Amino acid sequence: MDLQTGQKKQHISQVDFSTPPRVEVDQSNRDQVTYDWGRDLGGSGDDTSHKTTLLLPDLYNYDLIYRSKYLRPKKPSPVLWGKDQLETHCKILGTKQYEDFLNDESTLRDILYGLYSYGIVIIQSVPREEEAVEKIAERIGKLKDTFYGRTWDVQSKADAENVAYTSQRLDMHMDLLYMREPPGLQCLHCLEQSDQGGATLFADSFKAISEITSKDPTAADILTGYPVSYKFETQEGPIYFDSKPIVELDLTRLHDHQNQLRSSLTQNDDFPMSCVKAVNWSPPFQAPFIYYGDSPEIDAKLPQYKEVAALFNAQVNSPENVFSLTLKPGECVIFNNRRLVHGRTEFQTGANRWLKGAYLDMDDFDAKLRAKGIDRTFSQIRNNGSRSS
Repeated sequence: MDLQTGQKKQHISQVDFSTPPRVEVDQSNRDQVTYDWGRDLGGSGDDTSHKTTLLLPDLYNYDLIYRSKYLRPKKPSPVLWGKDQLETHCKILGTKQYEDFLNDESTLRDILYGLYSYGIVIIQSVPREEEAVEKIAERIGKLKDTFYGRTWDVQSKADAENVAYTSQRLDMHMDLLYMREPPGLQCLHCLEQSDQGGATLFADSFKAISEITSKDPTAADILTGYPVSYKFETQEGPIYFDSKPIVELDLTRLHDHQNQLRSSLTQNDDFPMSCVKAVNWSPPFQAPFIYYGDSPEIDAKLPQYKEVAALFNAQVNSPENVFSLTLKPGECVIFNNRRLVHGRTEFQTGANRWLKGAYLDMDDFDAKLRAKGIDRTFSQIRNNGSRSS
């Protein structure tokens, strides 16, 4: 291991484990253990015996921290919400100020916690500057650059290549699902707003999945296993295409919940929502269904998919589940594009409705959650003063 960077110099496959190392315990310091390998492990080619010295508290804490911080972080459980619950949430977290978000660590933690728990927060008093949305996004992570650019404008325009750039109603969807890695977070900063229409609509897809599987547990097989294709062809020529099930599972959590997941698919038990990594729903950009031919078991599931999709569509469009937000100039909404579906009501043609948008990858969001101790187990270890070597 490089002592400066902490990065490994060798792969585990390069280490000969045929002869176990000799364990040495220093009686004067029983918190320390040394492994004498009896041979060179550093690739130097000489006969120097490599020794590894570890502190037992560090070894214990490393295992605990690694498991909790990286594999199965004990983050707060997401709050599954309907319209009324989210309105209450926004009254609490919808008062956070732009300057506090940029400069106050406590406000940043509140915003991160709200984003993880509910998937949406609103920031107030944002300057009427096009660069403001960049500053907001970069407080969390690096902007995701797409063919729309680092930032983009949501305005009605002639010859629009996307229905979002018209004044029409926009049905519930998630952005850029035709990409292998869609954006994780989306920021929308209101610079101008229409007097008539143009409200942004949100619904919690996690709640929809929970409702569907609680009423019909057999739907879990379709939700997690039937591939749906998405496509977008840009005016410049590139064609984006990818296939995804409605529900993507978190593989790092399946080890703990694989029995529950298996029984939910075969014995009608409760679906393990803690295993849900992301949801994919974007009918406006759905590609034609593929006939697989060599996978008849998938082809046979199309009628079932149509039934489950109808249930999902009804859930995310139910008035009791839809939160309507008419952004005012100076407000910026940040939401989880892998959890919340969003849409828009029609607005008056020619109205000066102008939102400035930006994307972030989910990796950057997760990294910030870890760094700020939203993982409660890691936060507790760190606050107790234990070292993580």
